[in-house]
Amino acid sequence: MSNALTLERLYTAISKGEALHALLITGLEGSDSNKAAHEAAAVFLFGTEDSKRLDGFADFLVLGPNRISVSDIGSLQKELSAKPLTGRRAAVFLEAHKMRAEAQNKLLKILEEPPPETLFILEGAEAGLLPSILSRCLIVRLGAEPLESILSELSGGSEEHLRLAAFLSDGAKLLAKEYTSPAYLEAYNMAARLFVKALFEEIPPYSDLAELMATAIAKPSKDRTQNEERRLSALFCLRTWLLLSERLLRIKLGMKEEKTLYGKPIELKLFEAAAHFTSARIQAIIDMLLEALRKVQIANPLLAMDALLTEICASGSLSERII
Repeated sequence: MSNALTLERLYTAISKGEALHALLITGLEGSDSNKAAHEAAAVFLFGTEDSKRLDGFADFLVLGPNRISVSDIGSLQKELSAKPLTGRRAAVFLEAHKMRAEAQNKLLKILEEPPPETLFILEGAEAGLLPSILSRCLIVRLGAEPLESILSELSGGSEEHLRLAAFLSDGAKLLAKEYTSPAYLEAYNMAARLFVKALFEEIPPYSDLAELMATAIAKPSKDRTQNEERRLSALFCLRTWLLLSERLLRIKLGMKEEKTLYGKPIELKLFEAAAHFTSARIQAIIDMLLEALRKVQIANPLLAMDALLTEICASGSLSERII
């Protein structure tokens, strides 16, 4: 089911009063879950998806995206003790998964005995929330958007650049839009050169990696910590390496592509590497990248990528990997 249809059904249920008093809207990082949370609140309060009407509205409450504390929940309780001025009230919790257990337990007490005519909308990842919180929410999961759907909303670059941004976003529309910036295009070129260098060298190019990670790829934002920006940058680099390694495997298997996303110099290097690597070795690199993508969510991004470069270079120089 497409995200548009999922949200259409959700908004219909809210407008008919058929939704639970608490929702969790979750999706890929860079998806429209934040936007969807605000639209759901607008539907509940006004019967329309026009979230602009929420600005300054007395009975619309927002907590987050900075970590929501116990005192924040306490302040919310005080506000909820009074009747809504307009008859209905909606409270949105952005990046709710960042709440510590103490804050979640305090929120749980509110969800167990919710005030009337109030809708609670949590936005964030399921993994960070207590099972007792999840059990009281209608969970709305937003999946990856189709490539062509993402491309239709991108602008500001060449066709090759926009298609590259869409591929690297892994189906997350907001990430794709961010990836169209010149900073990310330069980061892609740096990451691609680093990956190719790792394929051809015995010693992992740690200094190049440090330079890449020192580059402010992710846009500075008041809603992101420095660690979050570094993690987003690491995710972008790892997805770039995964895209290149998958292309490397297709070259090895003799699969042709009408259009290239990688740039001619990088493409030539991939063809050279494909002539010397076994398909099993390339698949092993892909598996390592997939594992690194999982680890970077919880580990230090630079350490995770250091370990990956070491693995890629572990078998010695390219000449020693010849079939």
